[in-house]
Amino acid sequence: TYEIRGAIGRMNANGKLSLLASDTRKSEGIQRGNILNPDFVARTIRELSLSLEKKTGKQIAKYYVNTGGMLIYQKQNKAYRLLGDKNEVDEELVKDITAENFKVTFENGAEVIDVVPLSYTVDEEFEVHHQSPIGSTGSKLEGEFLVTAIRQTGLEVLARTLQKAGVEKHEILLAPKILGEAVLTEEEKEIGAVAIDVGAGKTSIIIYHGGVVRHAAVLPFGGDVVTKDLVSGCGIVKDKAEKMKRKFGSAMAELQSDNDFVSISGSEGWDPKEVSCKTLAYIIQARMEEIFSNVMYQIDKSGLYDLLGAGIVLTGGTSKMKDIVPLLKYKTGLDVRLGTGARGIEDAGGVLKDSSLSMLAGMLKLGKPDCMKEKVEPIPKQSVKKTGRRKTVSSPGLWDKLGDRFNSFFDEDDNAL
Repeated sequence: TYEIRGAIGRMNANGKLSLLASDTRKSEGIQRGNILNPDFVARTIRELSLSLEKKTGKQIAKYYVNTGGMLIYQKQNKAYRLLGDKNEVDEELVKDITAENFKVTFENGAEVIDVVPLSYTVDEEFEVHHQSPIGSTGSKLEGEFLVTAIRQTGLEVLARTLQKAGVEKHEILLAPKILGEAVLTEEEKEIGAVAIDVGAGKTSIIIYHGGVVRHAAVLPFGGDVVTKDLVSGCGIVKDKAEKMKRKFGSAMAELQSDNDFVSISGSEGWDPKEVSCKTLAYIIQARMEEIFSNVMYQIDKSGLYDLLGAGIVLTGGTSKMKDIVPLLKYKTGLDVRLGTGARGIEDAGGVLKDSSLSMLAGMLKLGKPDCMKEKVEPIPKQSVKKTGRRKTVSSPGLWDKLGDRFNSFFDEDDNAL
């Protein structure tokens, strides 16, 4: 919603994943994680792609793409197969019973994009849980699966956007699944844990227990609704509200002093405004409590509240907000820690320690190393045109001409807006 991010990773000979390059561009044409203007989004993707290629000297053939804020639909489904004379479960049989779940129908024309095995049972007696049943013997194999779907219209808009950008998708990855891969350890998945990513326009939730996904959801709101509340509550423009939220905001009003104020520069001809930090926190807390109430609804819906021994791992850009952890603890009654996607990735610059990049890290972890072009064509170099007075640099790509409009976003004095 607020930014579009991209990265290139490489699996090294030692089996370690390393980050080669990453970049971010301000987003236009996306609201609450959903694409509203494919042309605007396609332009940003092209710009981002060119930047990554120039940073690495490599050309990208295919991309992994996040589903973003598309609403997801889930149901549990059972499928079975008779083993016949061989009486043994093999790999082909498991693939066959799993593939059957992609035919499950959903309302609103939703299309199945992900199937997760929850358990297998052989002859209605021996339960294998999420482990592979291959090699088990019996006469009947039954599997229980968590089937996830996304509305076809959302997938069609995404496909059209990628086509406009000249990008070939390798695979569409489900946002909550990316989240779990990014921030949860295998031990946390086994014990029982919730991962929450609060972005600008959406909140992704995934719940694990027993080592497998048990529930997932995408809420169509995030930190951007807090910014909108500050716009209306303080009578300021969105850019200043966003900056004020990031620099001076808190998610718990009772922890703020009555004597702290923020000075907001006025428009031409108007005196600056002063806003109490406590008032600012009241506005933020009210909206964050609403978001976390919806998170708690999803946890209750899963029926796993009492089994979440590892608690909650919180990430995403909004997780950087001051005092957000104690508020989430208060609303859920669970232990909470902040998480990033840096674990398991060699990242010399420490880029992935930024919690707003957790989804990006998760996508790299889920990806396979086959997305680069086999034959690398030279990337065009900038050419210098001489004029009568001075030298100017021109680029063969449209996006090299764009300046970074947002470099000055945080350059103002820390004590005034």
